[in-house]
Amino acid sequence: MLLLALLLAAAAAAQAQAPAPAPAQQADSDPERWRTLTAVVAPGAFNTYVVKVDPPDGTNPAIMLTLTQEGGQNSDVDLYCNRFGESDYVPGPDTAEWSSFGIGVNKDQLWVPPLDEAEQAAGVSADLVCAVWHAGFGSAPVPYTLSMRFEFNITEMIPEEQEVARQLFDRCCTQDGSCRLWKAANADEGGKATGLTGATLVDADLCQFGACEDGYLVQLVAQDWGMACPFPGDLFAQFEKLQGLYLSYNNFTGDINEAARNLSALPGLQELGIGSNSMTGRLDGGTLLCDLAQGTVEMLQLSRNQLTGTLPACLFNGNSTLWQFSAAYNQLEGSLPDAFQTSRKLQLLDVKGNKLAGSVPASLADAPSLALLDVTNNSLAGMLPTFTSASLQVLYLSFNNFSGAVPENLGAHPSLRTLDLQNNSLSQLPAAWTGQPEADQSAPLRFLRLSYNQFGGGFPDGLATFPNLTFLLLDNNDFSGPLPDPTAGQFPSLRIIDVSNNQFSGTLGNGWAQTGLFRLPPRGSSPMYWNTFAAANNTLSPPVPDYLLDAELAAVVVLLDGNGFEVPETSFSGAAGSADKLTAPSGSGSGNAGSNSASTSGSSTGSDSSGSGGLSGGAIAGIVVGVVVALAAVAALVAVRMQRRRRAGPQNVGSGKFDRFIDDEAAAHLGMPPPASPHFRPAVELTSSRV
Repeated sequence: MLLLALLLAAAAAAQAQAPAPAPAQQADSDPERWRTLTAVVAPGAFNTYVVKVDPPDGTNPAIMLTLTQEGGQNSDVDLYCNRFGESDYVPGPDTAEWSSFGIGVNKDQLWVPPLDEAEQAAGVSADLVCAVWHAGFGSAPVPYTLSMRFEFNITEMIPEEQEVARQLFDRCCTQDGSCRLWKAANADEGGKATGLTGATLVDADLCQFGACEDGYLVQLVAQDWGMACPFPGDLFAQFEKLQGLYLSYNNFTGDINEAARNLSALPGLQELGIGSNSMTGRLDGGTLLCDLAQGTVEMLQLSRNQLTGTLPACLFNGNSTLWQFSAAYNQLEGSLPDAFQTSRKLQLLDVKGNKLAGSVPASLADAPSLALLDVTNNSLAGMLPTFTSASLQVLYLSFNNFSGAVPENLGAHPSLRTLDLQNNSLSQLPAAWTGQPEADQSAPLRFLRLSYNQFGGGFPDGLATFPNLTFLLLDNNDFSGPLPDPTAGQFPSLRIIDVSNNQFSGTLGNGWAQTGLFRLPPRGSSPMYWNTFAAANNTLSPPVPDYLLDAELAAVVVLLDGNGFEVPETSFSGAAGSADKLTAPSGSGSGNAGSNSASTSGSSTGSDSSGSGGLSGGAIAGIVVGVVVALAAVAALVAVRMQRRRRAGPQNVGSGKFDRFIDDEAAAHLGMPPPASPHFRPAVELTSSRV
């Protein structure tokens, strides 16, 4: 007897500004179809369900949930599940025990293993609480089908592919400390296959580290295994149905073009991650990478290797199948190719930490699907182009040599959430920021960093009514005049503001006490988690308002050193320290992990200085990271390593497609985190028939 009841909880927006998703359709009473549910999820939102499992008596099956995105859209919709009752929070990217993995275009699966002996003895329920999340890339609601089936016979790899796996072990796992997870699996009770390498028993069934279909490996998650050998592309190419290959944080060597030549033989390869290895070669060293990028591969992650040359145009033109490409922290030179005129798929481009020069080509700024661009820490220069993509959400342009004006259309862009422009020579702000505050402002901007530029004039008052603005960093510029005295309802979401090292004058008004700085509760007891008001090293005048003198009682960090009044000592007075101008982060050309810089916004930026006084880069990083940890966010401003092994089932790669291919240090590029996952409250029961 089987019973599956899908209980639809109230669809909750992952971000306050996201529209509520459409309700799920009622369950079909047809017993042959009631295990499938169809619904719609809005951008930045999620739908939650309870999957109540009543398997046949005496059985303990695995559960396979399949999420199929309908309508042909290329959005990022993912599925997360926990055992029901283990947590009262909606499962999400940082709170789920299991997350889905892609098995094809617009199709994900999530595999939940049978209850183990300890769970059965403890009476743990097999029921699940699951959530379908729309990460927000793409502006349209996404229809989807969610289906479930029981698996009583877990798939094992066919013998031919197990033999390839043994060869892989012999070639890459013989050094001390290599292939730690794989070797640990050999000691697991009930190993599926045996092969002898010296004294080591090899469990050659790689299905446990990814996913298999009909005995063929379709996904392998071997990140951070410490595999040490020349890249074994000839062996990977023998897993003939492989679709996803995740190999970052190993010790592979060899030429990237030779690797591409071997992997081009895989007819269905869609996702390839070999970042943080020691691969060499020129990206423009022939057409082999082009064969991958113009075949079936949609996501290509090459960050933190030792790659050289220039970015070939074939990766981005109209024939390219890529919608995500990352080659951060290599040794690439030349300019960004002006090859995006016909690009219709590219959503993410991450080339920070290289030696790129020239300007940002207009064709890149016009790429219609572009959602995330990171060119941090290069030598790009010139005027910023007008970014016309309606999908643009995250823009990192810091540590370059850009000059002139911030494009007007970025001022109130309809989808931009994160904008980091620090350490350039920009001098003019958009009118939407400098004009009078608009009462009906709806721009989603949450993180704005303008530090270390040449901006002058008065405080950008127009930002006061941006409803989601959470981090505002204006330090180390030439702003002058009085700071605003906010009125009720202004800066409602503000948690951190830094205006240090400018020329602001006058007194501090009482209006800041009405803003999010003092109205939003801290995210923890340590000052690392407190809201922050930093205005050090200006020419502000006394008196200091009482609410600032008592800020410690309100759990708000206040930094006012270096002004025209004496600052009472507090437990955090002078915490900013002093240092010279921020320097660009290290890491360019690094072939391995381990030298990641601290990150303030989740980007590649981050150093421990921020001028003399005010918030230091390290202080901001600590505060932001503290907020992120407390929020348990959607793979946004956290250094995401979500590829932990899930119980006894397959090792799922981090679920969101963007999460999987952003450099760990830069996983936060997805923008600022939404509020903490809401408590799960089941709502409408969708009943079903028994079979």
